[in-house]
Amino acid sequence: MLQTIADYKKLSLTITMVHLPQPFWGESVSKGSSYNEYILSYRLPKMQLGIISTNLFGEKNRKYTYNFSALTRFKNMQNNVKMFPSFGIYGSINLTWGKQNNEKKQKINNLDSENGILL
Repeated sequence: MLQTIADYKKLSLTITMVHLPQPFWGESVSKGSSYNEYILSYRLPKMQLGIISTNLFGEKNRKYTYNFSALTRFKNMQNNVKMFPSFGIYGSINLTWGKQNNEKKQKINNLDSENGILL
């Protein structure tokens, strides 16, 4: 999986490329589905709204299966070319609880008379 995130002010763009390998079982191994996911979101003070798309540019999905047995060696490839783009809208709400610290701005005085040193 490879993920790239770009933030600009209140906008966020996330591009995720997923390749799901399957584990090695005995003498055969399979490589699973591959797809790309794109998320564009806008941050508000207490929530986030966005749109999400999978296979926006019509990526192809390929699945490979290999068998490394000396007697029954084979290689199989399935090519799925009819993968249509999908779109969605999502939202999330940010909840805060517990003790909240309030920031206080205080001026720093670094005078000798305030430190207890008399001249």
